[in-house]
Amino acid sequence: MHLARRTPSTRWRAIGATAVSVLALGVCGCTALRPVNAPGEYIESIRPKVVRITRSDGSQFLMVGARLENDTLMGFVAHKDEPVGVFEEMPFSDVSKLEAQQWASDRTVAAVTAGAVVWAGLSYLIIRHIEDTNP
Repeated sequence: MHLARRTPSTRWRAIGATAVSVLALGVCGCTALRPVNAPGEYIESIRPKVVRITRSDGSQFLMVGARLENDTLMGFVAHKDEPVGVFEEMPFSDVSKLEAQQWASDRTVAAVTAGAVVWAGLSYLIIRHIEDTNP
């Protein structure tokens, strides 16, 4: 069986595709739940999909589709051991902390750096293998 020999252009295309894949995975997955400084303004302007609410009594739960009307926070909540889908309203004054998905720059830098190192190592190994098998 005869295998087609890879040309330099197909070699670099394969390496480029690998690099783009590694960077896309690193950048897309770099978010974390982080505290929000001005929760009321954040909910109204950003309209986050999911937030974690900490009440004044210390209880925590996730809220999907949170919105604020006057002084009332409302959305679909997920308490521990309950399915998401229970609609709740609560006074906004009961919220002691609100956390939302935000970019985690430290994780992004670490993921991109690790991805670049892996990409460089794989590229080196692939090129060495191709050069060794094609005299």
